Amino acid sequence: TTGTSDNSAATSTEPFVVPKNLDLDIYPEFGQVNYDKYELKNVDGKMNIADGIAYLTDAHANFINGRLSLDGKYDTQDLDAPKFDMKYKMDGMEFNKLFSRSETFRKLAPIANFIEGIFNSTLIMAGPLDDNMMPDLMKLTASGFLETLQGQVSGFQPLEKISNAIGVDKIKQWDIKDSKNWFDVSDGYVVLKPHDHAVDDMIFTVAGRHSIDQKLDYTINAKIPRDKLSKDKLGKNVEFGMDFLENE
Repeated sequence: TTGTSDNSAATSTEPFVVPKNLDLDIYPEFGQVNYDKYELKNVDGKMNIADGIAYLTDAHANFINGRLSLDGKYDTQDLDAPKFDMKYKMDGMEFNKLFSRSETFRKLAPIANFIEGIFNSTLIMAGPLDDNMMPDLMKLTASGFLETLQGQVSGFQPLEKISNAIGVDKIKQWDIKDSKNWFDVSDGYVVLKPHDHAVDDMIFTVAGRHSIDQKLDYTINAKIPRDKLSKDKLGKNVEFGMDFLENE
């Protein structure tokens, strides 16, 4: 069975209304479901419909060469304000492929555009839906973690500027493996909790937040051995200060 959503006739739709006069269990099995730009394959699970709410339990699908699991509910008891509350578990996802297909992921994790690699993630998201049945990101609340199994950050301008400023080329490209990043989403901001990244024998502790409209406010605390610093960059000033302190 194939389910599709055809948006060719109009740019917006009305939210699907869950009937209030039904109480039934559905055990769907779809070979393929197309929802907006998402293509889900081998979809299964349990759906209970009751009192204007659709409850999804133990649902699974193959998605972008990975595996997606879902539990939660879609609520249309208030017809003017449909909302959702879902737990997502994503395994074996590719950063760049999900970035290219998901507007929500682009807004929540803009740095993913500069990462080649695979990740797992578990998160809980809740909030209202707009007329296109998509999350209203400015009113979204979420929390979870993203586990990078293997990845490489390259071409990210803030890191390139830091690298040029202190004369350490390896900062321009980060190799990430088995890293877990915890985050929260509320009031239009994605808040990333402090986490460490090791690059050779350097340690970078990153924390901060960015807004849904892509304004950054992050802090990076770096521990860098003195012998890593270029003599014609920051290292010259560091050596002068350390020599002065040692003499004193």
